[in-house]
Amino acid sequence: MPVFMFEGLSVHYDVSGEGPAVLFMHGLAAERGQAQQTLASEENIQLITLDMPGHGDTHANAGGPSSDLIGFETYSRIARSLLSHLNIDRAILGGISMGSGIALHMALAQPKRALGLFLVRPAWLAEPARPHLNVIAQLGQLLAETTPGKAAGALADDADFQELFSGIPSAANSVLDAAKHRQITRNPNVLSKLVDDQPFGRLEDLAGINCPALVLGNNADPLHPPRIARVTAGSLPKGRYAHLPPRYLEAEAHGSALLTHFHSFLSTHSTALASSS
Repeated sequence: MPVFMFEGLSVHYDVSGEGPAVLFMHGLAAERGQAQQTLASEENIQLITLDMPGHGDTHANAGGPSSDLIGFETYSRIARSLLSHLNIDRAILGGISMGSGIALHMALAQPKRALGLFLVRPAWLAEPARPHLNVIAQLGQLLAETTPGKAAGALADDADFQELFSGIPSAANSVLDAAKHRQITRNPNVLSKLVDDQPFGRLEDLAGINCPALVLGNNADPLHPPRIARVTAGSLPKGRYAHLPPRYLEAEAHGSALLTHFHSFLSTHSTALASSS
């Protein structure tokens, strides 16, 4: 399992395949396996994934509570450092939910590095991800106060939680499953810190990102309102929005449509990708 060092922290990552580099990043309370599984069927790309601090195999800090490495700005620097570590100048940047926000931060910080953007169910604009991610922060607060099992049980019994996810049990389970992740249980503050962070300062800033961008959204997803995906796509000069079947109601159709859109995105921009690989 490869690692590279970032400010004293061992960051775990994986690289597979050959072709244009695609740095695809996981969502909040997930890990690099989520990103790998999402694009596992796509051939002819070099897929790069990593565990951000507080997720998967990467610890939340390098030397104690005072050295927390959590947030969009730091996560963006880590991802850019990984590309430098791999001697990759340009890549398609993307991710799921939080990963989309990291990709946008990277593209704003180093526009020439972004060959394209592939953003799946973004959950942040130029503000904290509230109220739609309040439930994530709530879980973090409960985990800081009690055991993972009791925290998940208390949240599952909450009337507002039940109303929010009524008819969408898989969406509810996606939140409750965060209480099973070892890094999250060790560092529950990761949840509230990210919910209250933002990947960029102003929506107008996205006008400075001139690479092709595909933004995917879906319905029946209280955690990722499709409005955010549409606004993101509309704010990017070369952004395009595509609507997927609902992730939490039609998982197989959602995954298939996502791959179809990604493959089309690669084909549409094949000339630029070929010249960069």
